[in-house]
Amino acid sequence: MKEIQKEIYPLNLEDVGRIELIGYGGEVSVFSGNEIPELEIFRKGKIQIHIEKKKNVLRISTETSLFSSESAEARIHLKIPEGMEIKILGESVPVRMKGSFGNVRIIGNEGDIRLEDASGSFSIISAKGDIVLRNLQGEVSASTQDGDIIAHCIFGKYKLISSTGTMTLSEGEGSFTLFSKYVLRIRDVRFRKGLENRLYCKGGIHLSGLSALDPSVIHISAPAGKISTELGGFGISGSGRRMIATSFGPEPSMLRLHSDEEVFISSSDRFGMSRIAV
Repeated sequence: MKEIQKEIYPLNLEDVGRIELIGYGGEVSVFSGNEIPELEIFRKGKIQIHIEKKKNVLRISTETSLFSSESAEARIHLKIPEGMEIKILGESVPVRMKGSFGNVRIIGNEGDIRLEDASGSFSIISAKGDIVLRNLQGEVSASTQDGDIIAHCIFGKYKLISSTGTMTLSEGEGSFTLFSKYVLRIRDVRFRKGLENRLYCKGGIHLSGLSALDPSVIHISAPAGKISTELGGFGISGSGRRMIATSFGPEPSMLRLHSDEEVFISSSDRFGMSRIAV
């Protein structure tokens, strides 16, 4: 069994505007806060660590020999000040981030990506692996080609794509563009005023406990009969080959539906007609 070596490097981040992490195997964890900037590396096997600074960019990378038959990995734990710009390139590397950041870009070919108790502007592209978002604030664009997306307690502007998996969103507020191939589940989410929201799913969409008390726009696209919802401001129910939309509430929002079959719409006279586009 190979011995794990722990190495600690103090970091001088004066004049550093962006940090780049390039990982091979192992994992990458980034924490922002008021602690002294520091890099911890847990190394196993024959793997090289490179730390270099060019102008305002600090680059940290790991490298293993292409001709080595031995397995090698490095777990990177990075502690930095709040608000910094980060770029992470990972090959078979799970990524975890916690804290307040500036612009963050993550590109990985394999490995789960977790953002927890975090804020910032995030761009995430994953070829394979789940994406988990918890207690998050900011603007997020995230996609996985092969994996699920799980989001809980998120606030801001989100564009989330699960090309071959499922998506679950619970508790949040903001504007949302969501795509899931198989199942899209959303509950206890509030849509912000004046922002458009788009929900797409080739399988079934399950919506409950949602609200759009201020006028907003929601576009929903799914196979007829595969939508079930409970929405403040309006409701949808699917039955067989038909999709039925009913508006209600003192300030109903705009609802746009798409169905390859039939669409039925009704409005409560008690509150007046809302705007519904098909």
